[in-house]
This record gives sequence, C-alpha cells and structure tokens, in this order.
Amino acid sequence: MLTPKQEQIILGSLLGDGHLRRPPGVLFSTKGCDKSKDYVFWKYEELKPSGLFSRPPKSSPGRARTGTTRSWSFYSKRNSVFNEYRQLFYPNGKKIVTREILNKLDNLGLAVWYMDDGSRSKAKKHVRLATQSFGQEGFEVISEWLWEKYRLHSFPDIRRNSSRMGWALRFRVEDSKRFLGITRPHMIPCMSGKWGV
Repeated sequence: MLTPKQEQIILGSLLGDGHLRRPPGVLFSTKGCDKSKDYVFWKYEELKPSGLFSRPPKSSPGRARTGTTRSWSFYSKRNSVFNEYRQLFYPNGKKIVTREILNKLDNLGLAVWYMDDGSRSKAKKHVRLATQSFGQEGFEVISEWLWEKYRLHSFPDIRRNSSRMGWALRFRVEDSKRFLGITRPHMIPCMSGKWGV
C-alpha cells in the first residue's frame, strides 16, 4: 500500500515530528510550525496517493511557551499498515529508536528526518539533529549507525531543560558538509535554508 518513497517519508517523519496513535486502528500523524507549512503540505501530497490520507493539513493555534504562532498537521486513516511501525517505534508505549529502525532508512528518509528535526548552528558550520527524546541510549545507537553506514562522526550536544538532560546529536564541521551533501538531492525547495541554499 505504501511505495518505497512513501515509506521513507513515514520513517523519517517518525524519527522526527511524526507520531503513531495507539490501537485499535493505528493512525499516523505529523505536524510542523507555520514556517514549515509548505513542507507539511509536501508530505501530504506525497502520501495522499496511498489512499490512507484523505484530509489535507489543517492549522491550529501555536503554543505561547514555545513562541509558535500557528502549527499545521494532518492524520491518516486508521489502518493495519501502520501496525508494524507501531511495534517498531513504540514496543512499550514510548517512542524509541533501534538499529532495526535505522537500517530501514535510506538517504531520503535521512533527509526527511533532517527537515523535521534538524538545524544548522548560527555560524552555519555544524549540523544538529534534535535526538533528545531518545535519551543517551538512543543517541549512542544513532551515532554508531551514522558512523557505520556513512562514516560520519557525531558527538553529543548535551542541553538541560527543566526536567532532564537532552542528548542532541551534532556533527563536526567536515562531517556536517558531508551530511548535507548526502541529503541535499532530496531537499525540498521550501526547506532549502537548512542546506544554506
């Protein structure tokens, strides 16, 4: 039901801003801030031919504490095609990352993940992935996978918020350039700023 390209969009989104609602009848959802509106609509248009998505993205008020003015989101129909992803990402009810998940990812999926949850430093030298929700263990799994598959060195960008330590992932300067080169062929024009274009 999902094409290889659609599966990569789902996988990259689930590593980023996407979620799978609980059974019975699992459904996929994803969202983005107002600046990412065109990107959210791009995802929807790419996934719509699967027949699993019938309602276009809708807007909702942002959150005052994060400073966002508006967000955009869309949902799939409930379908058993998402059961496998639910078991992979939420084996105990909380989203995790494993080698099994990462091994399914190709360059497109990596680019979607970056468009969802990646950023560049103010000096535009370092690329960062917001991996805090996966904790230290998840960071280590991701870091090892990036080295083994792409020979990309990464290191923890540890930040503390009000409740816990956050293990974000950051690339060294040369590895940032290589990462951007790997993912750039899948860049969506409205997100070109993440590549410095």
